Amino acid sequence: MASHDSQDSQGYHITDCLQAALTSLEEEVTRVNSSSVQLESEIQRLQSERHKQNILISLQSQYIALLEERLNFEESTGPLIEVSSIRNGTNDDDKIRT
Repeated sequence: MASHDSQDSQGYHITDCLQAALTSLEEEVTRVNSSSVQLESEIQRLQSERHKQNILISLQSQYIALLEERLNFEESTGPLIEVSSIRNGTNDDDKIRT
């Protein structure tokens, strides 16, 4: 009978160990899932930031191209002078050639 009690005790001990291991694994899965959600959110944020930077780079390239066009135009026709005048209560800039 003592042997039977010993086997039951070992069985309970193994069950307790397995239950503790299962609980630990479940906690780890929860932690990993939470980390995965955070990483996914960070990836989306970085992709959005990269998209904004790409738009900014594109706009800067377009601006540079416009400046180059203006420079080429002014080199062929002479510089532009901006003259401010008042029309209809607003301040408009007129461009005249020198």
